Amino acid sequence: MYTVHHIGRVVKNIQRELKYYRSVGFKCSKSIKTDQFQKVRVGLVNLGDGILLELIQPYGKKSPIKNFLTNGGGLHHICYQSDNLLNTMQDLKEYGKIISKPTPSVFGGKKVLFFYSNQGEIIEFIEKR
Repeated sequence: MYTVHHIGRVVKNIQRELKYYRSVGFKCSKSIKTDQFQKVRVGLVNLGDGILLELIQPYGKKSPIKNFLTNGGGLHHICYQSDNLLNTMQDLKEYGKIISKPTPSVFGGKKVLFFYSNQGEIIEFIEKR
């Protein structure tokens, strides 16, 4: 069984978004991290119950979310925790396409992978350890 780790939302300006979430009472990360593998900048908002909102901003010209932001941004993906990413990859093959191999993340280096489902949604999986 998978549990929700975070919800990814593509934004134009992380600083402005973090300021907004702080103003309405949410706890937010103090720093913005750069993910060289995904070519994004990330800020985090604690939504409670162990679930985070990942604010994502393109970083560089080759960021895979650049076009998504050009089309308005917004909700991008839901990330679930996986006990074993290799098993998860095998389990998902018939339901869509793995769109990234496991790479280190801004979440303490835990590896993540991205999946594009046959229903047209992006789902991220992060190793649970």
